[in-house]
Amino acid sequence: LFEKSEFANKTFRQADEVLGYPLSRICFRGPEDELKLTFNTQPALLTVSYILYTLWEKEPLLAAGHSLGEYSALLCAGVFRFEDALALVHKRGRYMQEAVPVGRGAMAALIGAAIDDIRAVIEAVNLEKAGMPAEPGAVRPVVNIANWNSAGQVVISGEKSAVEEAVRRLGVKSVFLPVSAPFHSELMLPAEEKLTTDLDQVEF
Repeated sequence: LFEKSEFANKTFRQADEVLGYPLSRICFRGPEDELKLTFNTQPALLTVSYILYTLWEKEPLLAAGHSLGEYSALLCAGVFRFEDALALVHKRGRYMQEAVPVGRGAMAALIGAAIDDIRAVIEAVNLEKAGMPAEPGAVRPVVNIANWNSAGQVVISGEKSAVEEAVRRLGVKSVFLPVSAPFHSELMLPAEEKLTTDLDQVEF
């Protein structure tokens, strides 16, 4: 897209300028570990989504998205400008990473576990972990349901040892997601509070 589309080329360069660092280079050349950091992943996904939507040249009846996808949907629906959306998701990613340092959180997709069983195990793990003393600089050991994708797939999220314990107890097929923070867990509440201030300053 960058090589063949003038709009894509211009948008990637605009993203680099708005963010003040070469997002395009990270997208095209990596390293992957740098791209997986959520304050890079979020503006990268938003930029590519916006480019693809614009090049699609179709007018949808509605726009909707989950999590970061909500920002892409709002951008494509004309709710705010690309520059504002990009700055927001970069801050959103930074706040999320600051809430839980890299390596301290985890997310796992559970395949084939009943939702009631997952809820029971999570409740038990959280109760047991609540009384454990925390190490200096540690993240509170908690695990939550993050995404209920379907009857056969549920994603859980939280502090790494709590997620691992829940997975072990459930004993079903699981896939740990290659993410740098425990999204959609209550450990993200500090990020929510910071982002609220930034959202209040954006013109919708």
